[in-house]
Amino acid sequence: MAIDLDKMQAEIEQRRRVAEMFAGLPPMTLLNTTQAAAYLGLRPQTLAQWRCEGIGPTHSGGRPLHYSVAALDAFAAARRKAAETPGAASARQAQALRRVSAPAGHGRKASPAT
Repeated sequence: MAIDLDKMQAEIEQRRRVAEMFAGLPPMTLLNTTQAAAYLGLRPQTLAQWRCEGIGPTHSGGRPLHYSVAALDAFAAARRKAAETPGAASARQAQALRRVSAPAGHGRKASPAT
């Protein structure tokens, strides 16, 4: 598998521009979903899916949705800490496997009483 250095360089430059754009924002600054996704280095669709799954950053409850810079920073810090925890990779794999193997539209069910 060859590495496309031009593509990698373009990605690095894009991330640098985004970091400069958001540098120095006060913690209570509110960002919309597209801005929040860019701040975290995600696609807006990923942030929306995480919101639906209840695992995304804290946001305003109204429409349109807004995320504070403080909430995004806290979310990113928690994800970094979780990724550094021993066994985190196997826990993520197990969670992904449960998500894939569960029938669509079905959550956890209680065990039948005997």
